[in-house]
Amino acid sequence: MKYCTECVMPSTRPGITFNENGVCSACQSYNNRKNVDYAARMDELKCLCDKYKGMNGPNGYDCMIAVSGGKDSHFQVYIMKEVMGMNPLLVSVEDNFPMTDRQA
Repeated sequence: MKYCTECVMPSTRPGITFNENGVCSACQSYNNRKNVDYAARMDELKCLCDKYKGMNGPNGYDCMIAVSGGKDSHFQVYIMKEVMGMNPLLVSVEDNFPMTDRQA
């Protein structure tokens, strides 16, 4: 079994890959955050939101956000509604089929 040289994540994690230095893909992604220009990314998001804001009329939805009710969903909604000024439609989906006796 192989382990990440930074976080000790084992190679048994589904989808994990390691670079030539033995650093896992999650650590590589985390370390890359310092190379991201977050101000430019926010400007890009603002331009995208401005493109679609109000396209369905003053009371229509501008976008749709899949929400689970967790903190990440709340943050996404906050950014889109309060910071970007969008009017999002929030959706949550549950697949009930595995919980029934339905036969295929």
